[in-house]
Amino acid sequence: MAVSGGVVERYGAGGLIIGCTVSEAITAGNVVNVSGDFEVSQGDADETLLKGIALQTSTGVAGDVIDVLFPGSKVIDLVASGAIPAGTAVKSAASGAVAANAGDADPHLTMGYALAAAADNSVPVVIL
Repeated sequence: MAVSGGVVERYGAGGLIIGCTVSEAITAGNVVNVSGDFEVSQGDADETLLKGIALQTSTGVAGDVIDVLFPGSKVIDLVASGAIPAGTAVKSAASGAVAANAGDADPHLTMGYALAAAADNSVPVVIL
């Protein structure tokens, strides 16, 4: 395992700390994007995927899991209306389901982000 370091959380309230595998080398304190199911990569400018802050450093060794601080307060299993890629913003859909709110969609409709990909009528894990 090649995980080290740590970032001090300034305020204890708010946010979620979730263990995620890495897809490349990541430095503690850097912004990361969800790049797959519970997987993160270095954050990119203007990326619309779910972002978090790496709380540990990884050299990118396959299978490394680091703690990532995400905005939000709850992780909920919800039913998908249509396919939802991991990291994509979600909005409410018919019959109480959630749908992808990707691309140039109205950001005011975003109610959370998918932590894992989901097919139509399956259950994505969503951060609210």
